Amino acid sequence: MKKILVIDDQEAIVYQVAYILNQNGYQIIEAEDGEKGLQLAKTENPDLIICDIMMPKVDGYAVFQELKKDPKTENIPFLFLTAKGAKEDIRIGMNLGAEDYLSKPIDLGELVQAVATQLKKKEINDKISEIRLKEIKTNLNQTLPEGLNTPLEKILEIANQLKLNLKNLQESSIQELLDKLHSSGEILHKRVENFIIFAHLEFIQKSPEKIVELHQKTLENPKDIIENMVLKKAISENREKDIDLKVENAKLKISSMYFMKVLDEVIENAYKYSSRNTPIEVLSFVDSDRYILSMQNISNTPEGLISVTNLQNKEQIEHLKNGLGLEIVKKILQLHGGFFTIKVNNENVVKINFTLPISS
Repeated sequence: MKKILVIDDQEAIVYQVAYILNQNGYQIIEAEDGEKGLQLAKTENPDLIICDIMMPKVDGYAVFQELKKDPKTENIPFLFLTAKGAKEDIRIGMNLGAEDYLSKPIDLGELVQAVATQLKKKEINDKISEIRLKEIKTNLNQTLPEGLNTPLEKILEIANQLKLNLKNLQESSIQELLDKLHSSGEILHKRVENFIIFAHLEFIQKSPEKIVELHQKTLENPKDIIENMVLKKAISENREKDIDLKVENAKLKISSMYFMKVLDEVIENAYKYSSRNTPIEVLSFVDSDRYILSMQNISNTPEGLISVTNLQNKEQIEHLKNGLGLEIVKKILQLHGGFFTIKVNNENVVKINFTLPISS
């Protein structure tokens, strides 16, 4: 029996939701406020959470954020309850990464349908995650050497061509080979860098002293960094006209090094999985004590973005780097009290959100 946690300070709402869902075969856990809801979410491990936004002590946004920071609860589907027509509440909730929302007074048919839809999605995602985890465990040791050797072998191959045929090659051919050499070198460097960073983050995660040290770092100019990195990449890809950039500044609880690493991976994915002459929207804003950055693009291969790894042949070995890159993003944000979400809709629009706490 699927377990659903209902969090609302209005007893009548809790009773109404609990009654109808109970009638449909779900086990219901009730919480009268956000504080109790957080406690139950962590101890009961529900399959889905339905949570009011406006509550005393701890509001729905804070509940959502806190659960997203914890690896044990971050993947629980989350439905917000909000007053009918409260567009600002809906906007904030969806920007944070909530799966859906229900308006009060609650339409019981919509409630049952929304719950069934989200639980089905979770079931599918759980199965996919289990398969991917098995793939990672069985393939990582085999693919890691190849992941590094593939660009290295390409570098050696090109160097050998230059060595043997330099006198006979035209200048244009030499330039082409040098460009390929440089590209393979960059791929190799990025992969080695990612493996080193990931190992270092694993070390930090197991060291309370290192985590305290990490939390002392701040960043005062995220706006400048975002604009510079996004525009630099746009120019290199000849896609300046595709960029829609609207960002704000804030003092963040993260070092510039880690912020730039997160941004680099997110930007790279946005360009890699979208086509020229399609828009890439970059938006950041301050919401209470949070800084939210959203990047949206129309993806040409959304399944590649979501996959942690897809290693069916040598051409697809590139997915190892991308999967590890997104795992690094996720780990960096979690270590800094933030979180990261990816959504892909039916029109192949990919939206990546990441949230970081603001430094007082």
